[in-house]
Amino acid sequence: MTSSEKANNPINQIPKIVHKKMNDVKFDRIMRAGDSVLTGLRMIRRPHYNNLAADQRRTINRDKWHAMLGHCNENVGNTTAKVMGIVLSGEQQKCKHCAIEKIRKKNIPKYAENSNEKPGELMYLDISSMKQANGGGNRHWILLVDRATDFKISWFVKKKSDQIEVVSKFISNLKASNNIQVKYIRLDNSGENKALEQECLRLGLGIKFEYTAPGTPQ
Repeated sequence: MTSSEKANNPINQIPKIVHKKMNDVKFDRIMRAGDSVLTGLRMIRRPHYNNLAADQRRTINRDKWHAMLGHCNENVGNTTAKVMGIVLSGEQQKCKHCAIEKIRKKNIPKYAENSNEKPGELMYLDISSMKQANGGGNRHWILLVDRATDFKISWFVKKKSDQIEVVSKFISNLKASNNIQVKYIRLDNSGENKALEQECLRLGLGIKFEYTAPGTPQ
């Protein structure tokens, strides 16, 4: 076989192809067996790291490394960089995001500190439903709570829309019979509550509705 034939022989191209496509594989030897040729490859395993350290010799700023690891402890970040062969540069500054997360939250009082409220001034309103109707055919339970006195009153209705008539009538009677003016009602922003607000405006009861998201504490 001439030198040009050897150069064009596919067998002799194997080492070049292997080294070009797969840097982790090195050509070992060619063994002839009669008219055939056996090739041998020696597989060398290289440690694999994720994309954070694809180049083991890369240098990363300490603040950037701290953010890349999800704002972990400084000692943990240094140890991780050492294991992965990464050189950290600069001095790690105080992380404002970590500081905000570690700020002590203000205590929430368990009891209302404002004792100047008058009975009926602020009330909480909510409605819940049952899967099955009771003996009277009612499936919805309305609860009205007075914040100042913790007074509670309930109604059971067949439809949620019945809340408009029941509650507006009760508030009107409070003002007419007991001279109690309801100033605020805190409730969620569901459709029946929006309709109740329109009815109270029509009756001129002078109530301000404070809405919260459904399912949250009132």
